[in-house]
Amino acid sequence: MQLESPDSPVAMPPVTQTLCLTRQDVEAGGATLAPGGLGQSASCKPEQLEISEGSATWTLNCDGLSGQGRMSFSGDSYSGSAELSVGLAGQSQRLRQTFSGRRLGDCQK
Repeated sequence: MQLESPDSPVAMPPVTQTLCLTRQDVEAGGATLAPGGLGQSASCKPEQLEISEGSATWTLNCDGLSGQGRMSFSGDSYSGSAELSVGLAGQSQRLRQTFSGRRLGDCQK
């Protein structure tokens, strides 16, 4: 995952995560689409989630965070992006998140 801010001169390094998602997690949608990594909280859940063959789009409207995103699925991989606006110290900061991933195997839960 790469997070960029056109409002900041400092580049943020990419982040690599390994996550275990079950079919139920993916079908629930929100478990895979929240910003800043995967997962969600009571105050931040995807809205207007639309999942179709090969793609998903969503909007977010959370405490101090709003935006929209999309992702594409192909075989065992996915890629996508989100445009976000974060309120920090009374100011709004724009963020662009890009991400990609691939299936590594079955979950070992």
